[in-house]
Amino acid sequence: PAEFLGLFQNAAYVVTNSFHGTVFSVQFHRPFFTTVSPAELSAPERSRTVSILSRLGLANRVIGKGDTAELLDPVDWEAAEAALTAARKDSLNYLQAALEDRPYAPEAPLSPQSFAPKLAERSRCTGCTACAAGCPHDAITMVRDKTGFDFPEVDLEKCVHCGRCTRLCPVLQERGPAAHLPAAFAAWNRDDAVRKDSTSGGAFTAIAEYVLEGGGVVYGAAMDGHQHLRHIPCFRKEDLWRLRGAKYVQSDLDGVFREIREVLKTRPVLFSGTPCQVDGLYRFLGCRPENLTTCDLVCHGVPSPGVWEDEARFIEGNKRRRLANVRFRNKVEGWKNSHFTAVYDDGTADSAPLFATGFGRAFGRALFLRQSCHDCQYTNLNRPGDFTLGDLWGLRPDEFPEQQHAGVSLLLVNTPHGSYLFDQLKLNCQPFPVERAVAGNPRLARPIGPAADRASFFASYAVEPFEEVRRQFFRLPSLPVRAAGKLLSPEAKAKLKAKLHR
Repeated sequence: PAEFLGLFQNAAYVVTNSFHGTVFSVQFHRPFFTTVSPAELSAPERSRTVSILSRLGLANRVIGKGDTAELLDPVDWEAAEAALTAARKDSLNYLQAALEDRPYAPEAPLSPQSFAPKLAERSRCTGCTACAAGCPHDAITMVRDKTGFDFPEVDLEKCVHCGRCTRLCPVLQERGPAAHLPAAFAAWNRDDAVRKDSTSGGAFTAIAEYVLEGGGVVYGAAMDGHQHLRHIPCFRKEDLWRLRGAKYVQSDLDGVFREIREVLKTRPVLFSGTPCQVDGLYRFLGCRPENLTTCDLVCHGVPSPGVWEDEARFIEGNKRRRLANVRFRNKVEGWKNSHFTAVYDDGTADSAPLFATGFGRAFGRALFLRQSCHDCQYTNLNRPGDFTLGDLWGLRPDEFPEQQHAGVSLLLVNTPHGSYLFDQLKLNCQPFPVERAVAGNPRLARPIGPAADRASFFASYAVEPFEEVRRQFFRLPSLPVRAAGKLLSPEAKAKLKAKLHR
């Protein structure tokens, strides 16, 4: 024991994955960082390491979190010691009260965080922006952390503790059961040009054109000139190309919910986004306006905007040209062999199968998705949108054989409002069994699990040059791993992933 304790007491710096190593680092006031398992990172409320460090105001010493301190940031030992002294006193008072069989009342002062409004745990926050948009005093802003995702931060000087943000947060509210199962359809656009420009069958464009023809506005995700994805309004059919196609990155919703609320006062709106974004919009509005139509997407999980923008800068630096446009799922070889296509400002382009690219491989194995995606409450048939859109995977060769090369959309009609609009759409549609739609799209049944090296990736991403992180984590898997990927059944892969994650 003396030797073990002496290692900590005399260390210049400590990096540990041990709870006791963490405790002794604090006891001896040694600057330290600690790591916890992926399971603890995804459920920090169950981690004794995160618990004690949070109580002492040292949670930023946990490696792999978005708010991890910089390597040379000093530790505020005075504040930590004061919190530890108060906690010790609380503990002794509790034991004394228990021994004397009398009521116990804690005396430890509340930390500043105790006065902040209740929002979703960081590991569960979807980044939907409902809390920030709904704050009447603009006390909440969305701030990008070291994982490249935006999270709400509260300005306690502005906060009046009205509780509105807590009431608006979809994660903190119970979702009622679905009234009925959705109606499922195989769908494809009648315009071949639109269909070719779409990720699957072009169902979104048919819905968008119907809303625009009625004098409405369409909100969807589009890349800007810096490859930053944000939701924008679209007023003309000619501009819908900007909103078409899958974008494998979480979009920026700053100011969008408030803008939609104002537009709804005078004209119809279509909003298309991930299910958590759609639910966030409804929570913000507090109702389901008759002139609002929503489409939620069958979502694999949202990748980090920071990682994508670093990847875009890497591509530009490697090619020595600026990106003008990116297609994550281009149909240059048909719907079932999607290509990642980069178009540059000089008119040249590169194209390769999505999963043959470094970014595509990492996305496919869920390396840099938002943490809440791995515990998503929308991966079921209880959908928030009027429509759900996705690819109709799992088709047999004899089903719509003439349509499969061009792409077929899965279209779920979830609400009476969606059912009314469905009858007006200029789409070719065929009913499709819901259970087969779920079988072809597992994200309609369960969330995707995190990659085993997710925490390692984000720990490296926080401190290392992106080019080095990319070289380490985006590389082609070893030959045995690639062979296993081809030979193992989906069930065997799922069991192996679960074992690695534990």
